[in-house]
Amino acid sequence: MKIVYDSRHKVYSPTKNDLLNLRNYIITDEKGLEDLHKSLPLLNDVEFIHCREFPKSFLYSVHNTDYVRWLESYCKGLDNGKDYFPTLFGRERVYDNFSPITKETFDVAWLSAQIALTGAREMITTDSDIVALTRPGGIHAMSDKCGGKNFFCNPSIAAEYIVMEEMRNVAILNIGGYHANATQDFFYDDPDALTLSVHCSPEECFPWISGHEWETGKDIGKGFNHNIPLPKGSDFKELLWALELVISQIIDYEPEYLIITLSMNIHESHPEKIFKLKNDDFQEIGKAIKSIKVPKLILLEGGMEFENSDVPFSLFIKGVEDD
Repeated sequence: MKIVYDSRHKVYSPTKNDLLNLRNYIITDEKGLEDLHKSLPLLNDVEFIHCREFPKSFLYSVHNTDYVRWLESYCKGLDNGKDYFPTLFGRERVYDNFSPITKETFDVAWLSAQIALTGAREMITTDSDIVALTRPGGIHAMSDKCGGKNFFCNPSIAAEYIVMEEMRNVAILNIGGYHANATQDFFYDDPDALTLSVHCSPEECFPWISGHEWETGKDIGKGFNHNIPLPKGSDFKELLWALELVISQIIDYEPEYLIITLSMNIHESHPEKIFKLKNDDFQEIGKAIKSIKVPKLILLEGGMEFENSDVPFSLFIKGVEDD
């Protein structure tokens, strides 16, 4: 399997995760990605490929021009080594207070988007499964504002590339503790992509205001969005039930490509204790995903904030690839 990786993500090193420094997730997430980069070569037939460069115009296919320019300008004006948490939510385009912005944020978020785009192009060119080690993630970055520690919506950017540049249809499946609110929002009134998300109930988890089962799209996009929220503390049996349901929906849609956003925050060792999955459960998830017989782009969505978080992700890849 080909894996897109770029070490330049390490320059994004905030010292705090929120205004009160209550959680240290982003910092440990960096270590988790590096541990993963070192462990993946232990799998069979792994080839790391470099991130390609793309025009910044690809951002504008998903994100508001004013937002992109605001983030780039805001970052350039910051001091080196400082973390900033914008609090004027109406003017400073952020919707929470735990998405630290540093001088390097724009460059690394754009790098993460290009890693996703590289993975999409490689998937189409080789007609095979590709892993893109994106950091920061993207499922919470709205078209005109950042949040959830995300700044650009990587899966939507990759999907829009597939739809607009290659004229192919695509499904996007999110598996994680949090609802993929930005991915849903972008395609909510658009039938060009089938969007699905298996996550913790919005009554119990971020982003709190979206991810209900009755959110199925609107206008010509009605019926092209599916959410399966699960109770906090769910185990593998409950998640597998939800996964089998969305897999059947994907197969019925008959996409030419599948994008998967996967977070490790559903592991039982994650500090938030969202779900109760064990290491081997991730390999079973991978095997279930393998039943969808189309090329897949797998985007890492973080959740690496616990020791040995590289193990479940590696097992997921093993499940997808093993015969």
